Amino acid sequence: MRTPLMLFAAFWAGLVGLDQTLGYDTAYDAGYGAIALDAMVIAGTFGWLWHIRATPMALGMAVSWLGCAGLVGYWWVFNQIGRPPAPGLEKQALWPFLSLYLAGAVGHLRVIANAYGGGRSLFLGGSCGVLAVSLGVALLLR
Repeated sequence: MRTPLMLFAAFWAGLVGLDQTLGYDTAYDAGYGAIALDAMVIAGTFGWLWHIRATPMALGMAVSWLGCAGLVGYWWVFNQIGRPPAPGLEKQALWPFLSLYLAGAVGHLRVIANAYGGGRSLFLGGSCGVLAVSLGVALLLR
């Protein structure tokens, strides 16, 4: 637990330092770029783990991280060029990345449910439940 906390503190200090020396936009862009690129590497790593059948959760992890890379990468590129990467297709370009992210999350829940003997109803119920809560919050706050 100590290593993640130390890494958290170091990254936080680094981003605050970037913000104070080079400005918010630079710190923000550096952080977004780093997580987009990290997500691509992590997705590739989990893809490889799935390919060698190292763990049943690897496919869900690969799909989730690929969705994260696309979603965060989309906004990173947006900030770099000052417009959406796919002008005129802003919303349509985001849906595949968000769908990958959600599909990966369902894959995670499926493996976890199977590990505890919960079967299909447990992971589908959890996935539908989070979607219902999210939709409810969105409708409530509009």
